Amino acid sequence: YELPFGKRGHFLKTVPKALDYVIGGWHMNGIYTYRTGQPLQISNGGNSIGLQNAGSLRANSNGNTAKKSGPVGDRIAQYFDTSTFYQSPNYTFGNLARTSPVLRGPSFHGMDASMFKDFRFAERVTTQFRMEAFNFANHPVWGGPNTTVNATGANGFGTITSKSGSRTVQLALRVSF
Repeated sequence: YELPFGKRGHFLKTVPKALDYVIGGWHMNGIYTYRTGQPLQISNGGNSIGLQNAGSLRANSNGNTAKKSGPVGDRIAQYFDTSTFYQSPNYTFGNLARTSPVLRGPSFHGMDASMFKDFRFAERVTTQFRMEAFNFANHPVWGGPNTTVNATGANGFGTITSKSGSRTVQLALRVSF
């Protein structure tokens, strides 16, 4: 989008040439991204059944919904209701589906934005100044919760232990000739 300032825009058309050189001709871009969270797979850690990998076995559920509402930041210590799940006995399969129909990992939404302006110094020499911001609104990107039923301690069952996604700003100057 070209900003409407300067001699080529709708606003401030009658400014001096030097001021138009500074405020006119700016362009702006934006990209908005929204992703829902991945379906969660509650595993039965610690149970063994023949040649199966213990981490991929399914746990049991008491039939209640484990979904919680509210901001993710308020639920990092217990992202979902962990009392809904329990370990299946050794040498048996749990009653859960491969992934939960109601439990999903944290979603993400973010905005990337940029502004740039071309400066023409001669017929064949152009300089472009760019300002770019990734994750402009500085929304956190939460990691997935621990989905192993028998996990304990600080990295226990249902807890989120990672966060990333800091705002990144960069400036660039490009000369074309």
